[in-house]
Amino acid sequence: MEELDELINQLKSEIWPIIVEGKKDKRALERLGVHNVHPLSGKPLFHFIESFGNSEGVILLLDYDKAGRKLKKRLLQGFQRIGIKVELSYDRKLRKTKLSHIEGLAKYMERRGDASGKNCSRFS
Repeated sequence: MEELDELINQLKSEIWPIIVEGKKDKRALERLGVHNVHPLSGKPLFHFIESFGNSEGVILLLDYDKAGRKLKKRLLQGFQRIGIKVELSYDRKLRKTKLSHIEGLAKYMERRGDASGKNCSRFS
């Protein structure tokens, strides 16, 4: 699973905002050292999308269930409508793992005995 380690390292160095569904997803990524993570808020989706109006692009990392796929489609359309690029390559790579929810990523890494996972267990 070196690919997953490489993916996490790439996310750590990303400058584009990383959009996730919820606070648990954000916490999981932060436990792995990934920052600039923005969970969807309670405000209307179009306000959330517009809040990134000064960004060149965003990264979408949403769950791989039916609700996540539907939300991804709506976000993709909304960001494209206002001229913001959407990066989905990380999403595609993560989809190849056994994970279906982003919030499980940190625990998955811990169970693997990954160095990143060992370091993040102290935040549990």
